[in-house]
Amino acid sequence: MRRIAKKIALGVDKLIEKWYITTARGIIKRIKSYFHQQRRRLRRQMYTITPIPPNESANYLYWPLQAGPNEIIEVNLDNQANVYLLDVANYDKYKNRQPFQYQVGAWATVIPFRITPPYQGLWYVVVDLGGYPGRVTASTAVIPAG
Repeated sequence: MRRIAKKIALGVDKLIEKWYITTARGIIKRIKSYFHQQRRRLRRQMYTITPIPPNESANYLYWPLQAGPNEIIEVNLDNQANVYLLDVANYDKYKNRQPFQYQVGAWATVIPFRITPPYQGLWYVVVDLGGYPGRVTASTAVIPAG
């Protein structure tokens, strides 16, 4: 009788252990999936900024470039400036001083400033001083990622 009880206890222990492992794996899988979704959502998130008021000058530099995620756009600046990567529709909005969205952009303090486009297509690299007085010269190059 004790042998049978012992075997049953061992079987129950193994079942419980298996259940814990399966449950833990499921929880870990769900956590990884959640963080993966959040990371993808943040990558797709676009940033909206307000246009330059009409009474201010809209001096900026721009370059139309054909590039994709397997390439890096390198922007060399002689001074700190805003650098935006815009698609065609948002470049038209930027040019017409309407609110526009950008996927990649920042106040570039590191030179050279490197941008990786999220997908293949025609992109405009725009450099401006954000309405502040000053001068900036810049150049761009598309280099393979690697």
